[in-house]
Amino acid sequence: MLAGTAIVLGAVLASGSDGPKVDGAASDGVAANQAGPQPASTGTVAGPSAPTGASSTASTPGAPITADPGLAPPDTTPVTPPLGWHTYSAPSGWSIAYPDGWEERPAPGNEGRNFSNPQTGAYLHIDITMQANPSALADWMTHEDDVRTRVPDYRRVKIAASDGGNGAIQADWEFTHTSGGKTVHVLNRGFVRNGHGYALYWRTADSRWETDLPLMWQLFSTFRPGP
Repeated sequence: MLAGTAIVLGAVLASGSDGPKVDGAASDGVAANQAGPQPASTGTVAGPSAPTGASSTASTPGAPITADPGLAPPDTTPVTPPLGWHTYSAPSGWSIAYPDGWEERPAPGNEGRNFSNPQTGAYLHIDITMQANPSALADWMTHEDDVRTRVPDYRRVKIAASDGGNGAIQADWEFTHTSGGKTVHVLNRGFVRNGHGYALYWRTADSRWETDLPLMWQLFSTFRPGP
């Protein structure tokens, strides 16, 4: 997608658990060791985080988003998050809002970050590469075969451009696979902004896919790239 190695670094694949497991060292985005999840963060986010990634509670609500927000904007200004959400700002300048009560923690990879719902196990993983490859779509296509061989019961839903063009700027990779005896559903959105590559990797239980879809779009809509 966007990295000199696969920007599937945004792909956080777990096997044998319902929680996230991240392995930023795997160039195809598949965890090299799929024995179980990494320890969850202790406690929920209730206020600002450390200076390397400041979080703040929203004071005014943002407009609700229930459909695909489309092409990620190049604007780097953090959005005003929905009431009760927080804004996380990374050292390189990208930002995203996430709901109060979710767990926010560092993850392997270049500024890798996980935002997890402790009640449902759904999570969003974000990873970046400072120098993007020419095409998000081509990168997803290139790495699918490797992921297929590493992930139990992999089934592609789609790999398609989502930038209104040829997928050079933005593309979606959607698939299902088995984790811990259950089917999980993933959408990995890769895009190029301001010369950098980003991956927003959303995973939830397949049985909750339609229910959680508006939440995924809302999360995606609050992401802003770095300069």
